[in-house]
Amino acid sequence: MNIHLFVTILSMFLIVYLFHNRDVFGPSSIVCGVFVFCSYIAIYSSQRLNLNLSFKAYSLLVYGISSISITSILISVFYKLNYKNTNLFLETNITYIKIYNRKLIISICSILFLISLISQIKLALSISGGSLSNLIYAYRMEMLSGTERIPSIVSNMETVNYAIGYLAIYILVNNFFVIKKVDSLLLLIIIYPCAIGILSGSRGEIIHYFIFFLIIYYYYYLIDKNKKNIDGKLILKIVLIFASMFLVFYFIKFAIGRQDQLGLVEYISGHLAAPLKLFDLFVNENHITKYWGEETFTRLLATFMKGSGTDLRYNTYATFRYINGLSLGNVYTAFRAYYADFGLSGIVVVPACISLFSSVLYWNFRVHTFNQKAVINKNLFLYAYVSYGLFMMFYSNQIMEYMINISFLKMVIVWITCDYVFVRGKIKFK
Repeated sequence: MNIHLFVTILSMFLIVYLFHNRDVFGPSSIVCGVFVFCSYIAIYSSQRLNLNLSFKAYSLLVYGISSISITSILISVFYKLNYKNTNLFLETNITYIKIYNRKLIISICSILFLISLISQIKLALSISGGSLSNLIYAYRMEMLSGTERIPSIVSNMETVNYAIGYLAIYILVNNFFVIKKVDSLLLLIIIYPCAIGILSGSRGEIIHYFIFFLIIYYYYYLIDKNKKNIDGKLILKIVLIFASMFLVFYFIKFAIGRQDQLGLVEYISGHLAAPLKLFDLFVNENHITKYWGEETFTRLLATFMKGSGTDLRYNTYATFRYINGLSLGNVYTAFRAYYADFGLSGIVVVPACISLFSSVLYWNFRVHTFNQKAVINKNLFLYAYVSYGLFMMFYSNQIMEYMINISFLKMVIVWITCDYVFVRGKIKFK
């Protein structure tokens, strides 16, 4: 069924691509495009890794992706009927975003970084010893399965630094198209949370930054060149960005102590195709969730369950699987969570809600010129943030984990505060 899946989703991609005015980064275009690529890799790797899918898995994946696509198409029809120009954002004049209180923001980020760094090293040394990669690996395993935790105040500091990093990326891209230079201060603010992510053994936040940067850069490029659609030069840049992301994803594993001997091609193809097979294995088994929404709203439920004696984490229900002696990991696509919690209705309803939310953000910034009074366009900013989850639906339920949790509310508060103090300059410090 791998070839059937590839052909079916490719057909969906072509349809939604046209409804998004031939925009490859429309919400359903992203989801369909990534699944097309992954299903092709599954065909390529099917014999060696036994990645052949059952009809049941094929049907459920098609239902879920169709739900995203149909919802996205309906929203696009609504906006096209109500707005004459669905490319109005191209009429925006890009203006330089001034950062107020520069010394204060770099001081805050530096202090938060140092406190987080010291806390992580201290905890890692208490768990294990040896080389840096061993310390990182031990720290990550403790975070995934152990009982030790960094203090909550330090965790909140890391959240603040990550949140400021997204603002820094947006402003860096915006100002680059004005002055054609990279602001070293903004770059340092972005590097801080990336370094913490690497030292904690996690690559998700770095990939999130990659995707966020790509989306912002893509639409600013279209504005700068006054182009409605992607061109050859931009395609080359996007390919280079994704190639860089894959290389970073692969080589960081050595720094963070990941234990496998796979080469680059096998490693990347395994991560792209294995979730499809794991989803296939899962849906053909009997599975009962312990709590309502356990897999869909893991982080939110885990927050409410603190102190109850229940430690709800992703790896408590998503087990590692092996085929032909090779580990396929423990990521089952986002659709596992929706099917596990709500059955067939979850495969349809939850993706439709995700598509509705992301499509509204997408079309809201497309049909308006950027609000220069706000400086940062909130719809484009949030869409770029959400796009990571759309890209990662082939992998796991990242979009709900990142959006439906207390940490996201904290990030929103940080964004609003930083916009008020450092972007609008409503409060100035000498």
